[in-house]
Amino acid sequence: MPQNHEATQYAFNLQNLRTDRKGNEKPIFQTITETASGLATLGTECNKAPFSERITTRPNKLASFGRLVVEGDFSPENVATSWIYEWAKGVKPSIQIWTALPLNIEEIIEAMRPYIDFNPQSSMVWISPTLPGVYPEARINLYQVIEVNNETYVFSRSLCSHHTPEECVEMAKKFLPYSSGISLAEIDDSEILRATPLPIIIPGKSAIEFFQKIVNIPGVWEAISSGKDLDDNKLTTRVSEEMGKKWGESIALADTPCKQIAVGAAIERELAQRLERELMAGHGPLYSQIFNQLASYEGFGFLLEKRHCGACLDKGTEKFQPGEKCRKAQSD
Repeated sequence: MPQNHEATQYAFNLQNLRTDRKGNEKPIFQTITETASGLATLGTECNKAPFSERITTRPNKLASFGRLVVEGDFSPENVATSWIYEWAKGVKPSIQIWTALPLNIEEIIEAMRPYIDFNPQSSMVWISPTLPGVYPEARINLYQVIEVNNETYVFSRSLCSHHTPEECVEMAKKFLPYSSGISLAEIDDSEILRATPLPIIIPGKSAIEFFQKIVNIPGVWEAISSGKDLDDNKLTTRVSEEMGKKWGESIALADTPCKQIAVGAAIERELAQRLERELMAGHGPLYSQIFNQLASYEGFGFLLEKRHCGACLDKGTEKFQPGEKCRKAQSD
């Protein structure tokens, strides 16, 4: 997914899920949907694991992708998102999936398994280099347009990497022969590159063979060619969709930084437990890291009131974070 400066305060930013950029509260259904999407990204990109296990693979409805574009925002990230959206609107889907019943996100990911190495011809590559204090890692984002039951989706894979800004520019230059309308001057600076996604036409029959010659990230193409990234993202999607429904209202009500830290930490803890993964800071710290630092300070304890955990009626003497179960409830 596109990286955005405003989303870098935390790896998973609750305030962005609650309100739009003008400060208006979002409808609860939008918060729930965006929470699910955000958790899917968090559970993958912030997985403390090799790059081959941190590939975010996700279909987004074209209309939903378009809502990421903010009018009047000239940040590199928003400019790039706008370019990708306009490109996607003009591309004829090369993959068309038809089913008797509607498909959810997890099912669409599975439906793409026969097309793992399919060459869609038209693709978009967005390289977002590292930026000190903002983006500790680079992202190489690959997009194609698909159609599912007559509805258009932007199907993306986001690859994490340690490429330096200079290496990202060199990588982009290797895509230039396959891209039209983009000049060397437009990508010869890493920050200009961040605002300049590259529309390309993939030659040959194998998309994987083409990309792996240019994008060198250990283990990533083996994970993609085997379908492991699909399996990983199906699990992450399933869990994040369930948690989006569970936590959407709590996020909407978390209207202060302290409440957001407490709720965010509880969400991160549950996500890590359910995915059986250790989370690490991404483009910003985890709420749980901040929570653990602040919980020991006097005056912050009101977030952990002595109360029953919500799973039983035993109030006891312990303090619980939202969603945390006491030992009695855990043993039931």
